[in-house]
Amino acid sequence: MHRSSDTGKKPDVKAVADEPTPVMIRISTRTQGLLDSLKEQPDESYDAVILRLCDRDSDDDAPLSDETLKKIEESLAELQKGISHTHEKIVKELVAGKKK
Repeated sequence: MHRSSDTGKKPDVKAVADEPTPVMIRISTRTQGLLDSLKEQPDESYDAVILRLCDRDSDDDAPLSDETLKKIEESLAELQKGISHTHEKIVKELVAGKKK
């Protein structure tokens, strides 16, 4: 994709105006179907779907919080000690937590 003012940075999708300017773009029927399947509401606009996807992508690049890094380190330490949890055990704990 070529941008005339490409700085290497991703655009700040939160800074985009709330009201979209009508623009015609050409997409395949397959892409349209994919966008339709990503709608959270049947009447959600393609603009809203695309902005949500862009916002989610920009969140993926955010640095991990100190709390998350600490949990990762604790989990790695458990693995090194041979402590592991089965998928079934984790599911049981999650289901039990929802029932409380």
